[in-house]
Amino acid sequence: MSIDRRLLDILVCPSSRRPLRPLSRDQLSVLNAAIAAGGVLRVDGSAETTVLTEGLISDDRKVIYRIDDDIPVLLVESGTALRYTSHKLCDLDQSLARRDVLRHVLSLTLQSNLARARATGAFHRVDQFR
Repeated sequence: MSIDRRLLDILVCPSSRRPLRPLSRDQLSVLNAAIAAGGVLRVDGSAETTVLTEGLISDDRKVIYRIDDDIPVLLVESGTALRYTSHKLCDLDQSLARRDVLRHVLSLTLQSNLARARATGAFHRVDQFR
């Protein structure tokens, strides 16, 4: 994100006065896919048709504001209303957290299985078979 961190610390949602945080790449890709599918509406009820390259989301996860040329567009009527979005962008954070947990569990399971195979002698180096 190219917005100065000091500016980001003072920016708030103009309607709820809640702090704003940058959208992650994963959130942007999900949102842009939803925009391409025609499932995203602005706060004013009009369809969102322009994909975002950067954005800010309110910490209550109700509105997304676009960033154009490093300038946050904090107009309430042009914000993307997540309650009208057909795709569950807010669920993305939870699914990413679950993915990270699953990845960690798989890693531990593989390490455990590898250690067990080495300990029992079931694991042989490939060059032993040449």
